[in-house]
Amino acid sequence: LAPDEALFRRKDAPERYAEHDIYRAHEWELPNGGQGVLPKSDLLKALHEYSSGFYGALNRSQGVLDSGRNLDERSMDETALLALGILLEEAGREVLGRRGHLVFTEGAND
Repeated sequence: LAPDEALFRRKDAPERYAEHDIYRAHEWELPNGGQGVLPKSDLLKALHEYSSGFYGALNRSQGVLDSGRNLDERSMDETALLALGILLEEAGREVLGRRGHLVFTEGAND
């Protein structure tokens, strides 16, 4: 389940309008619609899916903390997800370098 779907399926979720979608507020509040500032949504969805699968596989009896909340509820909230996405994008840029994206292209056949 994608984060935006979970948010707007709640009982008291706000009404969702395309022109004032609070989930997409970054598109009008950040420079260039958040391009180059925030991680790509596909990356965040993949991270969310991986982390939810990872924490879901943990034994629930081991994942309950003193407050009674599950471990995953405290470990991968939206802020942590964004931070991890930014770190992964920066690590990818550092590893691949300025022209690293060309590693996925084929050479021209003569």
